[in-house]
Amino acid sequence: MKNYIRIIRNYNMTLPLDRQINNEVLLILGLMAVVTGILNILIASFPLWYGVMFFIGSGMSAVLFLLNYYKGWYKLSKVVLVVVLYLMTIISWLFNGGINGSALLFISSIVVYTIGFYPQNYLLLVMLNFTVLTCLVLLNFFFPETLLFNYTSDNERIIDIISSYVIVVFSMAFILKVILNNYTRATKIIQMQKSELELLNCEMRKANDELKYLNASKDKLFSIIAHDLRSPMGSLLSLSGNLSENLNSYDKEKTERIVSLIHNTQQKTLSLLEELLLWAKSQSGKLSFEPVKISIKQVCNEIVKETEDMALSKNIAVICIHTESLYLNADLNMLKTVLRNLLSNALKFTNENGTITISSTNDGEYATIIVSDTGVGISLDKLSTLWDLGQNSSPAGINGESGSGLGLILCKEFVERHKGRIWAESTPGAGSHFKFTMPVFA
Repeated sequence: MKNYIRIIRNYNMTLPLDRQINNEVLLILGLMAVVTGILNILIASFPLWYGVMFFIGSGMSAVLFLLNYYKGWYKLSKVVLVVVLYLMTIISWLFNGGINGSALLFISSIVVYTIGFYPQNYLLLVMLNFTVLTCLVLLNFFFPETLLFNYTSDNERIIDIISSYVIVVFSMAFILKVILNNYTRATKIIQMQKSELELLNCEMRKANDELKYLNASKDKLFSIIAHDLRSPMGSLLSLSGNLSENLNSYDKEKTERIVSLIHNTQQKTLSLLEELLLWAKSQSGKLSFEPVKISIKQVCNEIVKETEDMALSKNIAVICIHTESLYLNADLNMLKTVLRNLLSNALKFTNENGTITISSTNDGEYATIIVSDTGVGISLDKLSTLWDLGQNSSPAGINGESGSGLGLILCKEFVERHKGRIWAESTPGAGSHFKFTMPVFA
């Protein structure tokens, strides 16, 4: 029996809200009809058929429930139940004292019973109930001889009315509770579905952002291949072809100048290829990440030495200001790449005889590394797109130095890999300050 009840409950939970209420109201009315039938049989003055009528009504509720369960005939069950309820109430009115009997209680409660089946049509149900009740009262008033009075004593009448009142109150309470519980459960389900939908939308937005980033990565790669790689390769081909054709006619000075141009172009191309490879490894997740204890002062000095030639060519002073005891918990290659790119950018956009300062602060958990220059600065609209792969582009430096724009993108990815952040502050004509955070070695 318990298994059968569990099967019915699980089945009912899968139905729409109105059908769940429909089925549960049928079961409650069927149970109450059984109780009413038993009480009417126990009252000696009532004929046996009067009590059996309620058992028939209970059986009708069970049949309607089974039709719903196996056939899904909900519309038919609604109509049949309303008709049966009114027929049984009218019969009770006619054969049990009319307005003086318990039928008045039942007809008053039919509205509550049927609202579980027609929640949208409650006004129509109220009007129908009022019409039926008015007709029965008028019948009671103008044709009292048509009504039977089966009570043999006032005690029987009181017992019948009290028992009917208890049955009506309990049945109405149960039905209202069923409606309330189902609506509460439906509200919770809607809230859960809303939360799941919001989570799904969040995941879709995340996937959409990732797709946009992948598209931007593809466009950036094609742009670099089409322009930043094609242009120097074309220059190399032109310079080497020109040198090959005129090797015997060019003097030593011109030959050295062309060879120097070829060498510089190859250096720039190699640097760009290295950036592309780093970026590709980063995107594919194949770039190793091995944080170790690193002296920021030592790394800073190494990077400054690597860019010494460029700084000397523009007579730019590069100054490192660090405390001796500051150590980072960072990946060495990534930290060097970030510093190298930021310093190279500062050198590109700083006028001759300018100054670049690399300094740091420490809050105990994260250190902030600052690369400041006295260069041309960056406009506000450009600042907002520095880290956007789709809009980032590297303008030519003061002396025409070119770049792919990948450097800052790599800086952002490498800093975020360390759970840090990177940002820039600048005023056009007054220089720039590029800042990033990395964890301090505890």
